[in-house]
Amino acid sequence: MGHKAIFRVKKLPSRGNVGGSGDHNFRGRETLNADPNRLNLNQHTGATSTSELFAALDTRLAQLDEIDPQAVPLVEMLVTASHAAFKEEGGKVDSTEYFDDAVAWVQQKFGAENLITTSRHYDELTPHLILYVVPVREVEAKTRKRSVISGKDPETGKQVRETREYPMPARSILSAKHWFDGRNKLSILQTEFAAQVGAQHGLERGVKGSKARHVTVQQFYRNISMQVTKHPQPLKLSLIDRLNPEAALQKQHEAWIKWARPVFARAQDRDNQAVTRSNPSDRARAEAAEALNERNSKQIQHLQTLLAEAESKVAASNDLITQMQTEIEHLTQELVELRRIADAQQDEIERLRLMPDDVNLDIDLLSPR
Repeated sequence: MGHKAIFRVKKLPSRGNVGGSGDHNFRGRETLNADPNRLNLNQHTGATSTSELFAALDTRLAQLDEIDPQAVPLVEMLVTASHAAFKEEGGKVDSTEYFDDAVAWVQQKFGAENLITTSRHYDELTPHLILYVVPVREVEAKTRKRSVISGKDPETGKQVRETREYPMPARSILSAKHWFDGRNKLSILQTEFAAQVGAQHGLERGVKGSKARHVTVQQFYRNISMQVTKHPQPLKLSLIDRLNPEAALQKQHEAWIKWARPVFARAQDRDNQAVTRSNPSDRARAEAAEALNERNSKQIQHLQTLLAEAESKVAASNDLITQMQTEIEHLTQELVELRRIADAQQDEIERLRLMPDDVNLDIDLLSPR
């Protein structure tokens, strides 16, 4: 089975969609499956940033004769091929020549003035071409016929109609619907691209009518993103915990282990998936998963540091509790001694009160008033 020519179309119905696509295309935001060390290999024409993309779009829209506010202003097209088809991976397809032919085909099909930006990406695993096209339909001049009321019949009084012709000038209108609405139109475009561009480079059309669905970049990132739950906070030690620090430490340790075990398991599972992938076209996803695993490993290491600090604080609390217990024992001993002295003094007072009255008088005279 030969390698496939890949041609996809994505509508960008709002300026928000245009901005999001531009930020990804020009690497204005983090792209997990792109190598920042190869960013300088990317090539752009027409615009090199999202702001320039908007400027090019607004310039072209200002030239049109008619714009429906609900119309799609821009379309993003992707051109690539099976990963192993390119020369960089031992195949026969020269990416430069293939992309040149694709640009020429899009210009011829949709109008060179409507192709406002192209980007050739070489910082990802598979070379690919992005084209931004303003979906303009050129409406030819024609004569429009309309039935109008021309007067009344003098005998019957009924309205009389006649057909009149009105010239309609040629005009340029925004209409993605004209080009891309419906599976049949998109299928025809893919067939034409494969025959007129892909075949010149030894590439075949994909299976017509296939039920397979392309996974978007956004969905791909959602699929590989690890949803890490919030890690446990250090325990707030109650009086009971302070009196039994070993149990408190064990409770904290178990909470962290319970949280960390599935995190480690998911990270290991993604490592295994990355290692066992053998299809070259899947390596980009494997690399992205590995990058995410590395980030998760760093986060886990950070959380392990927090756990060690929490354990250290519990140990310090244990030392403090031991010191307090020693002080309590010392104070208890002092209290027992004071009670002994007080009891002895009370006994002495009772003994003196039992003495004869003349002695008691002396005691009363000596007692403070």
